[in-house]
Amino acid sequence: MEFQGEFELLCRILDKNRIRHVRLSKSEIEAEVLQNELDMLSSAGKIIADRFEELKRGTVYKLRDEFVCSFKLMLLGLKEPELFAIGPYLDEPVNDETIREIMEQASISPQKAAYLREYYLAIPVFSEGEGVLSMLDAFAERIYKLDAVKHCDFINTPKEQNDHLSQSMHDLAPEDTLTIMKAIERRYEYENELMRAVSRGKRDLENRFAGAFDSSFLEKRNKSPLRNGQNYCIIMNTLLRKAAENGGVHPIYLDKTSSEFAKKIEGFSDVREIGSFMKEMFLAYCKLVRRERSKFFSPIVKECIRIIESDLSADIAPGKLASMLEVSLGYLSGIFKRDTGKTVSQYIRECRMEYAEYLLAHSELQIQTVALHCGIVDVQYFSKLFKKQFGKTPSEYREQKRSHLASDK
Repeated sequence: MEFQGEFELLCRILDKNRIRHVRLSKSEIEAEVLQNELDMLSSAGKIIADRFEELKRGTVYKLRDEFVCSFKLMLLGLKEPELFAIGPYLDEPVNDETIREIMEQASISPQKAAYLREYYLAIPVFSEGEGVLSMLDAFAERIYKLDAVKHCDFINTPKEQNDHLSQSMHDLAPEDTLTIMKAIERRYEYENELMRAVSRGKRDLENRFAGAFDSSFLEKRNKSPLRNGQNYCIIMNTLLRKAAENGGVHPIYLDKTSSEFAKKIEGFSDVREIGSFMKEMFLAYCKLVRRERSKFFSPIVKECIRIIESDLSADIAPGKLASMLEVSLGYLSGIFKRDTGKTVSQYIRECRMEYAEYLLAHSELQIQTVALHCGIVDVQYFSKLFKKQFGKTPSEYREQKRSHLASDK
């Protein structure tokens, strides 16, 4: 295949982000290989097989099934068209309320709710336009030789959905141990990925693991929802501590942090505190790992980071930082990239956006003022940077936070 190197790189990126993908001929699709390869519960495989002829080159299709899972589809090959499909993935985390709505609409027995929870915990979450999905667009533009690829929703009808449901969830007996075991294995794989993120200090992946922090998904091992949540937090605290230890953090710091979290866990009075607290633990252990790794940075890089983080509203352009540190810009850029794996500008931008996220969520400052606190005078440029990092404009992000707070009251 032309552009084989680019295709293999895309597949490796998808693998690293736990997104299933498959490349199949028309005959393989008709033989229902797709359904098994992408591990679908839904009608998606059958719909794609029945309507394969509708797919056109130059277009990336999106299919959203009756279980709110998304798939991306595109054609490869010239003489004999092949399907390249990725998925399932979620556009946003699924909560218990959504699961109940899906089950009611499809007349699925409540006894199967546990299976669906396990199923969703194993599916990655990606917002439209996020890095990995953008790479698929870039690949499509490359192979189709277009400046911009066309996007199209692959609409599935209620009849197509309901015809398949009788063959999937309705036929899944509660005692189907092998099926449940498979879902649990995926969940453990998901949690292992979270642990790896902590061991690398990847706090920017917080949203990717939102499902693990949703208290509605906690396995009900105790009659008291609060005690159940506390027990889960204790388990999470232990796992995160071990991950941070693998990331090189000294036991002295781990003991202090985990002990403080243990005290907070026992002091909970409301189960709604659980989700945000688990996010807090995730970020705190990531911070410990990042701090530990910075010990190996050169003195100039450490001082550069200290200056950057001391006042994000200041003029901290790379050139000015080099002047303050009395080194050339080329030297600073080279040594900073060597130690951190990022450019100076990239590091500044990420710090500013993280601070912007905090201010938007925890203050009533106007967006223009938030931008100024982050050292950005042009509010439109600020909004563009923020949306690139978080997938939402500052206004949309703040509104979402307010909606979540209101729904918790």
